[in-house]
Amino acid sequence: MKRHRRNLPLSRETDKIVTCRNVFRGVGAEWLLDQHWSVKIEYQFVNLGTETVRIAALAAFTPGTSPLSFNAAFRDQFNVVRIGLNYRF
Repeated sequence: MKRHRRNLPLSRETDKIVTCRNVFRGVGAEWLLDQHWSVKIEYQFVNLGTETVRIAALAAFTPGTSPLSFNAAFRDQFNVVRIGLNYRF
């Protein structure tokens, strides 16, 4: 886990936490239709980790109170399905 600090426009201070657990999983199959043609299908799951950002807004606030802040979490994961038709010479 990595922690980064950076200032963003319209924000006072930002904490960024990145969790890197890269996961790639897949499965596939191919069937021969005749001497020259085959068909295939593949599935892949990709997980590139989660990123959480805490942002403290610079909006006007009463002295002695803390400014508004929120957390935003971004999860980078997706699924891929491929279907193909192959010709062998």
